Amino acid sequence: ERVLAVRRAALGERHLDVARAHLNLATTFYYLGDAAAAIDAYRAAAASARSLLGGDHPEVATIASGLALALQRAGRADEAGPAIADAIAIFRRHPGHDLALADALMTQGMLAFEADRLAAARAAFDDSYAIMRQLRGADDVALAPILSVQGELALAEHRLDDADRLLADARALRISHGAAGQLVAETDYLRALVAWARGRRADARALAQSARALLGDARPD
Repeated sequence: ERVLAVRRAALGERHLDVARAHLNLATTFYYLGDAAAAIDAYRAAAASARSLLGGDHPEVATIASGLALALQRAGRADEAGPAIADAIAIFRRHPGHDLALADALMTQGMLAFEADRLAAARAAFDDSYAIMRQLRGADDVALAPILSVQGELALAEHRLDDADRLLADARALRISHGAAGQLVAETDYLRALVAWARGRRADARALAQSARALLGDARPD
């Protein structure tokens, strides 16, 4: 907030550094859990950046990606969808932003998953995974969140063999890279749901208990 005030006073409202200050503030509000304030700040950043850079610039896409996340958190998926679609379209037109594109595709996939549009979710997750694997290689822990959500989607589609394989791969990556117990617990809980769907009740209970133990004092809802 202080940086934004100083830049506004020194540069006026129509300056890219002011737009970037709005973006930093929006990101901060998002991680503080204040979705409404984040949305306002993202919209301010977007309006400024579009007026200065035009509507087809990667920085505009970065802002749109953040706005989509804030709208999703606020339960406004009908607005988040167009925002993330705009971001993806811009990133695709500008080579060299593959990591940002992969992140945006994950957001698009999650929005589709939440709306029960499973085929669209699978396509977005698959695209994100392909990009990340090409960028980082098959053994990078950054692939684990994608594998995990792909496993969750496979469970929703009752593709249980695929779910087992994807979740096992996600867990192996997280274990081999020393990921936080909370992340391993997330994967074990999903594996418990797959075991339950297979009728393996004892295995499901054991996996769920393992997940609870791994959480320790970290108890997300």
